[in-house]
Amino acid sequence: MKTKITLTLIIASILLMVNAAKATTHTVQVANFSFTPNTLNIQSGDTVKWVWVSGNHTTTSLSVPVGASSWDSPMNSTSTQFEIQLTVPGTYNYNCTMHPTTMTGTITVAIASGLSDIGANSNSVNAYPSPFSDILSISFTIPETGATKISIYDITGKQIKVLVDMNYQTGNYIICWDGRNENGEIVDPGIYFYMIENKGVLKTSGKIVFGA
Repeated sequence: MKTKITLTLIIASILLMVNAAKATTHTVQVANFSFTPNTLNIQSGDTVKWVWVSGNHTTTSLSVPVGASSWDSPMNSTSTQFEIQLTVPGTYNYNCTMHPTTMTGTITVAIASGLSDIGANSNSVNAYPSPFSDILSISFTIPETGATKISIYDITGKQIKVLVDMNYQTGNYIICWDGRNENGEIVDPGIYFYMIENKGVLKTSGKIVFGA
């Protein structure tokens, strides 16, 4: 769980920096026992702003992706606006605590385009080709002899494949990924992340694209 949260927070912080200049604000009206619109599809780094129109309501998160912040704000004549920037990809469900069955909403946050590599040591790691549709090669350098783990994650921070988990001597290596998960199934086309840990410490991570 610690590893998953760490990767999610890394993704979130990079997305925030990369997309700050082009982030969009999406407005949701709160009135007549409904959120309008009650479904949003946005990009990471965008802001959602709830604007009160009438009634006595709240906007309260029910479930958020790992590493994301929850929220709970009144929406009434004295608290007419609330906004939050969503940087962690995934699905956010929320409601009005005063009308929990009739006032619900869903926000789907997708990873924004243009995300650059987030390698902490990019000179020693190279993932190629990207995009790829057959075999991805990851060349890397192990700085210290010891336990090394290389994993693949999806944009929600879920680990989908452990490529290697063993002791490595200091040196240069290449490992391949065929686009399959732990069950041997081909993953869906999209953006994924690799993460390299050495002696339990995150050394580098980066973006890869599967499905040219």
